[in-house]
Amino acid sequence: MGRKERETGVIINSKAGDKQERNRVLRVVSETFQETQSFNLVDLENGNIKNIPPTVVIIGGDGTIRTAVSWLATHDEYPQLLIAGGGSTNTFKTALIQEGAKTPVQAVKRDNHVAIDYKPAVIEHEDGEKDFWVISAGLGDFEKDFTRAFEEVRNSRIPHRTRAYAAGLVAFAQNFLSAMSSHEPLLRAYVTSQYLGPFRVFGENELSLSGDKLGLVEVDKKSYYWPFLRGAVASCFWQMKVKAPKQLVKTEVSTSFSGEIESLEETAGINLDGDEKQVKPGKVTIKRRHQPFPVSALIWKKGK
Repeated sequence: MGRKERETGVIINSKAGDKQERNRVLRVVSETFQETQSFNLVDLENGNIKNIPPTVVIIGGDGTIRTAVSWLATHDEYPQLLIAGGGSTNTFKTALIQEGAKTPVQAVKRDNHVAIDYKPAVIEHEDGEKDFWVISAGLGDFEKDFTRAFEEVRNSRIPHRTRAYAAGLVAFAQNFLSAMSSHEPLLRAYVTSQYLGPFRVFGENELSLSGDKLGLVEVDKKSYYWPFLRGAVASCFWQMKVKAPKQLVKTEVSTSFSGEIESLEETAGINLDGDEKQVKPGKVTIKRRHQPFPVSALIWKKGK
């Protein structure tokens, strides 16, 4: 992968998050980095970008970061990644801050980055295809509908900070009957951080963004008498900052998980960092990628 003359690249998702917030983040980044080369996420997805600078600022949420990392993972050289936020969901940036991988804007000019060697996760399909993700991947019934519901509310008048919660309720309402009739877990989410959203799911040092292990959070449907309770709790657990009772939730830590994506159709929907992707049903292996990326969260003073 070649290098451009300019030392800093900015990857922008023009559809990410709230336009006003995205423009605010872009303004701060532009003021900080005097000479930058801008890339639109669409060009990245279409393969129109051949070279990338040694430092890359990503403006967007979890889905934007996933797309950028997925593209970069196909190359042999990895740039320094600075996560600026500005998306609909910024869970990955929050996790970086919680692990201490944050770089104040003032320190950027001094090239004093406080980064970690982050290892993305990957779903390896039996046909050889790979799907990279950064913070969470959902394979349960609830997850499949959440991504579609989120797209429905993305451009609505619902306040920006409550869109994910609203999407959770919509997904729960839409898939309640079908989810209860299937044998799949209602919620099966794989994570790279000890936190799932705003609260801690795994114990101290169990999971790290720079480690080799993954976490599994699962809400099953074994009880015939409490499907509604399980569904309601799962919805709140995933989107509404409410921790589900331990008897409803199973958590597990491992270096690798094996599973199967089932569907009566030719493809099945999975949730990769909040974005839906259609994949072929079949056996999969979920694990961390060996080669790391140096990553940091870009921090500035509030209100700037």
